[in-house]
Amino acid sequence: MQSSLATTLPEAELTNGPLVDDRGADPKLAAHVGQLARQIVDSIRNRSDMSKQEQTDQLRLLERAIGMVANAERKIEDLETHIENLESLSRTDFLTGIANRRGFDETLRRTLAAATRHGDSGVIVLADLDYFKDVNDRHGHDCGDAVLKAVAEVLGNNIRTTDFVARLGGDEFAVILAHTSPREGMYRAKRLQTLLRQSDCEHDRRVIPLQASFGSANYNAKSEFAEVLRRADLAMYKDKRSKGLRYTPIDDLTVAPATAAS
Repeated sequence: MQSSLATTLPEAELTNGPLVDDRGADPKLAAHVGQLARQIVDSIRNRSDMSKQEQTDQLRLLERAIGMVANAERKIEDLETHIENLESLSRTDFLTGIANRRGFDETLRRTLAAATRHGDSGVIVLADLDYFKDVNDRHGHDCGDAVLKAVAEVLGNNIRTTDFVARLGGDEFAVILAHTSPREGMYRAKRLQTLLRQSDCEHDRRVIPLQASFGSANYNAKSEFAEVLRRADLAMYKDKRSKGLRYTPIDDLTVAPATAAS
């Protein structure tokens, strides 16, 4: 409240100024409460059977009630903000700061739904780090964590604002290249792989080269979630095998044939 209703009762300006301290409150709610308060004030003021003291007491009760309503509304807004922050954290990989598996799944489903509605196309890219286990075994998990952060930074810094990058788990990452043709998307996926190969991670006076096997699959208006991920996963498996490396797909990522896990 910007002023006491009790002390301003006799004043003609009572119906002109705001009756509710609406700082930080929802404008519509504040306006509604203010209008209701003025109606009650007018009702109290026009009652000839009430003494001046009784009117003042009633207005003080009204003032307290309005304050309680405004305080409750602010608490609800704070709670909604807190819930939004928690939901955002649940979609974020704490180590790298990019999206996690949940965030990726939700975004990909929305992306494919939009592609179906608008006839859009794009490319899904999966990347699995090469020799990552060796890095952890030889240099420790702190060094491994630094490598994961460096990979997330390279990928995140070399995509458009309309694209999306996530860490799916372990040493596997994913990129959604949205609103692009298959040819352009595949070219950009290759460029991401080249940029990563040209980068390294410095940790504890060691320089660790960044290497990963990539697999890409285009999507269009008819693509389905599991199908497009399966194709990208198989493409990554082929890239990994071409280097003589072993790759085991994440069980809940795709429905790839059993031969892809060998």
